[in-house]
Amino acid sequence: MPPYEKQLSEKILLDSLRRMGDRFFPVRIGVAETGKELKESGHEPDALAEISWDQETFEFAVEARIPFHPKAIQEAVQRAQTFAKQLQVYPLLIVPYLSDEQLRVLEAQQVSGLDLCGNGILVIPDRLLVYRTGNPNKYPSSSPIRNVHRGTSSLVVRAFLLRPEYKTSQELLDEVTKRGGEVTLPTVSKACSSLAGEPRVWSVLSGSCQNNAALPHH
Repeated sequence: MPPYEKQLSEKILLDSLRRMGDRFFPVRIGVAETGKELKESGHEPDALAEISWDQETFEFAVEARIPFHPKAIQEAVQRAQTFAKQLQVYPLLIVPYLSDEQLRVLEAQQVSGLDLCGNGILVIPDRLLVYRTGNPNKYPSSSPIRNVHRGTSSLVVRAFLLRPEYKTSQELLDEVTKRGGEVTLPTVSKACSSLAGEPRVWSVLSGSCQNNAALPHH
């Protein structure tokens, strides 16, 4: 687990959104309802946010998510879109960090997203687009594998090419060992985490790692 995941919580993300105010000029952002209040009404987004612009106020269903690799972002997008449709509002994500690539993906999906680093996109189709990027990631993963497709970690990638899903990291390690490879369990876990955050793996293998050892089908 990256160290930032131990330091952050959904409450911290939502508190940051609540304090946003007019820092995302020219709009003003605030939290209208908490997840607890919404769950009592039968809906379960993490919060409802209000974004004011040009004397109008728009409501957003908020999905707060601590992991921010591409698969986690896409899952958050789907949940936010579902709740937004139920509540007839707009979808909004709040995460620790959004890269420029992730912001472009959100724009293409017409979904708003904000991070704790000052980056974000707010979009109301045919009405408003506010885009801010360039702030560095304050929440990097610890000791990432720089190129999972080379060296020892490439054995993990090859194992997934032979079989798309494993129940545990140990089962994946056993598969690599059975085929003559030498790799440690921590390397297996790190390789899986790297694959989960790598968009090109989605296009090649139609998924990303779950439980440190699975590449599920779409």
